[in-house]
Amino acid sequence: MSVSSNTVTRVSRSLLRTVRSKRRLNSFAAGGTPKFTPIESPCLRSCRQPSLEKCKSCTVYPCNRLMLQQLEHSSDATHHVWLWAFAGLTSFALINAEQVPITERWRVQLIPNQVTHALDKAYNDHMVQSLHEVALPDDHPLVQRAMRVARRLSRVNQINGLRLFVIEDDTQENAFVSSGGTVLVYSGLIKLMKTDDQLAVVLAHEMAHYVARHNTERTAVEWVRDALDYITSSREGDAMHKVTTLGLMLPQSRLIEREADHIGLILLSRACFDLDQASEAWALLHDSQVTRQRPGSRHHGVSTGAGDELAIQPFLDDSEGASAGTSPLEGLWMTHPSHEERIRQFTMSSDWMREAQEEQQRYGCHVCPPADVDTRAPTVDNTKYRAASSAPTVLDEPLRPLPWWEVAYRALVR
Repeated sequence: MSVSSNTVTRVSRSLLRTVRSKRRLNSFAAGGTPKFTPIESPCLRSCRQPSLEKCKSCTVYPCNRLMLQQLEHSSDATHHVWLWAFAGLTSFALINAEQVPITERWRVQLIPNQVTHALDKAYNDHMVQSLHEVALPDDHPLVQRAMRVARRLSRVNQINGLRLFVIEDDTQENAFVSSGGTVLVYSGLIKLMKTDDQLAVVLAHEMAHYVARHNTERTAVEWVRDALDYITSSREGDAMHKVTTLGLMLPQSRLIEREADHIGLILLSRACFDLDQASEAWALLHDSQVTRQRPGSRHHGVSTGAGDELAIQPFLDDSEGASAGTSPLEGLWMTHPSHEERIRQFTMSSDWMREAQEEQQRYGCHVCPPADVDTRAPTVDNTKYRAASSAPTVLDEPLRPLPWWEVAYRALVR
């Protein structure tokens, strides 16, 4: 019987595959590494959740060795992922770590400076265009008064890049600042403050927000909350959204407002304003807010923003109205420190005040006018009783947050 060449070829290939398979099994039994992976391992069929411990007890050979290799490789890969994630987060924290001026609080800025500058420019361009249509002219008496106080604060503390606008609205007793340095003051606040020293308290607070870049910090926390809401599919009003707001947004808001009070007091003292007026200014704001909320008052029921002003509110920091709630439960939902806490921090016996008095001595401030001069009168020019108008500034550079490497370098060269 004749055999075709094709049949011989098929038989030869089959025998060759059998011989190669036996060689692989013998090599694996001798401790070698197999060059094949079984389609379905008996250990996988008997163990739905394989682990290193269960696989070691598997008696089927060589499937137990294959599974051990797969599980060990998976464990090593997971370990490497965690190591890379930790290294990445540590590097990001070191690169973006910075120290807030005056308070020396450390923080990690989640938004890079390049992104911040781009956002600030876009915000300011839109704000300035909107404000030019509704702001009072520069020759208005209220604008002149606010500019006089703002120039004195910014010159002594070397705060550059500020632009001030005054909106004529006597029902609003607030002030705002944008991350790009645009300060917005309502005419109601200027008229409420009886002296320039009291007006300087609020303006110094707003400048402190700008110096410490609090708006950028606030925006970063809002992005984190929005990301958590997206991951948990939460919307405004849901329980998860309230938890992130209560546990993340509001504590951070109170922290930066408290820090702005502290930094603003130091800016106030360096410009040689009267520190006694700080507590009186916050008391006036608090009393005005309480009066506005009473039924029958001329402010009762007034909206917080309308018309053209509404278009610029998203670009501004929180208003400087005093906080109303004082109970522990109400305090959890407050964006600002309570009135009692602010008054306590601005008393002359507090640590903040002692630090501010030391700054006044360092800047050579002489804030004691003659006994026959009433400095509370708005017509009195208090600058002639202050050394800040002629004394050189102690600062060598503008106030700004310092990166960690610059803080370390300055500590070494001292």
